[in-house]
Amino acid sequence: MIDRLRRHVWLTSVLIGVGCVLVMVAGTVLLALLAPDAENTRWAGELTAPAEKSIPVLLRELAVAGLAIPLPETLILFALPALPFRGFSAPGWLYAITIGGLGWLIHGAGAHQIPHGLNFGLLALWYWSVQDWRGWKLAVLATTLAHGVWNASLLILWFVR
Repeated sequence: MIDRLRRHVWLTSVLIGVGCVLVMVAGTVLLALLAPDAENTRWAGELTAPAEKSIPVLLRELAVAGLAIPLPETLILFALPALPFRGFSAPGWLYAITIGGLGWLIHGAGAHQIPHGLNFGLLALWYWSVQDWRGWKLAVLATTLAHGVWNASLLILWFVR
């Protein structure tokens, strides 16, 4: 199984991005069932979503959400923090928990942002694994692709809603 992941890094990145969307949907449904009276603070992207829904706006937003945001986030939130963790030979799960917590914090640190934290932890594990297998440069690209698919998929769901 692991060999397949190693050989198909790009396909696995896309599937991880789709998995992140499923985590977001499942988390939203679960939180609505468990805590229907909880204050529904919006996801980070919903606050900045444009009021107008048109194809040119969608294309512009896809470029931003699919590449312009995930690439710097990957460099700042995944690649840079991995350096001290690697330097101290920390386990990958500790890195994933740290990055998951950081992702939860930057997206609002509320109950409704728990799926963000889970997804950032998942992306951190993906970054850590790809870095082990193929180096940090490919890990940055693979994680950026997974994050871009996650963002772009949610943007498309917003557009058709």
